[in-house]
Amino acid sequence: MANSRVRWGMVGSGLMADLIIPDFALVENTELRYLCTRNPETTKPKFAKWGVEVPLISDFDAMCNDPEVDLVYVAVPHGLHYEHALKAIEAGKAVLVEKAFTLTQAQAIDLAERAAAKGVFIMEAMWTRFLPLYLQLQAEFAEGKLGELTFASAFFGFPLPLDESHRLINKNLGGGSLLDQGVYTVTFADIFFGGVEPVSVSTRGSLLPNGVDGLTLVDLDYGNGKFAQANSSISTGLGTEAYLATTAANIHVKGSFWNSDEAEVITVGQTGEPVVRTIIGGKRGAGYTHMIEAVSADVLAGRTQSAVHPISNTIRTQGLFDVILAQLGVSYDA
Repeated sequence: MANSRVRWGMVGSGLMADLIIPDFALVENTELRYLCTRNPETTKPKFAKWGVEVPLISDFDAMCNDPEVDLVYVAVPHGLHYEHALKAIEAGKAVLVEKAFTLTQAQAIDLAERAAAKGVFIMEAMWTRFLPLYLQLQAEFAEGKLGELTFASAFFGFPLPLDESHRLINKNLGGGSLLDQGVYTVTFADIFFGGVEPVSVSTRGSLLPNGVDGLTLVDLDYGNGKFAQANSSISTGLGTEAYLATTAANIHVKGSFWNSDEAEVITVGQTGEPVVRTIIGGKRGAGYTHMIEAVSADVLAGRTQSAVHPISNTIRTQGLFDVILAQLGVSYDA
């Protein structure tokens, strides 16, 4: 690619736009060329909140076929991801798709195969994997500083009103806790157990009246005495904490774990007195900058996958979501 900046076209002007758009200004190798929204006039007032003005467009097909767009970033509700990503791939664009990547593993495999056939970049926007704190923790595990991981647990849950117009409740849009919050709790285990497939998955939970999962409690058995819990909810206040238990320490990933910049490594000796070491990651902006920068670098280099988050990661976790949803009795029309 001759350009020194990758020109992104983003579709979706909801919460994800509010969170990520200010971070584009902090990244030198990226330009947000367009924001595609059904209602440009109602989106303009957000410019003051974002601190930036973005060219608006309402025609997604036109954006996909615009020669001044290099990458299409899909940030619409989950149930619409597949069709939007497919159009971008068919137009020959690199594509970044929000979480959950698709409703099913079959859809994820299909998009991966189509992108490979077109020779274009494809990735799920799992920004957590790019955060400095997570990269530092993984490096310390690799160096043996944190002991051997035996147990991971993550919680992401809060109660929502039963309003089917909300994307997290609406089944047609891929509503339910797993494909929003649970994407992070399952990925937390996947990151620190190194992408190993669990030998068994056991799920408990409860459904909302419209058939989406309101409370999802997942036990993952990785064999050899290694376990994880991945818990999510849109009906119960589970909190937002995550922990790693090792043969040497307990590690608390603080705050909203999927966007954390701080962890405490707690060791307790025979005296029972804890020793606490704090790790600070050093993220920039809201934390999306690291993923944006890495994705644009990959596209500029002509790569079709990310080394940090290859599409095989997404296919693997989407397979786990299929299993979890089946155990809960949840199915989507996909």
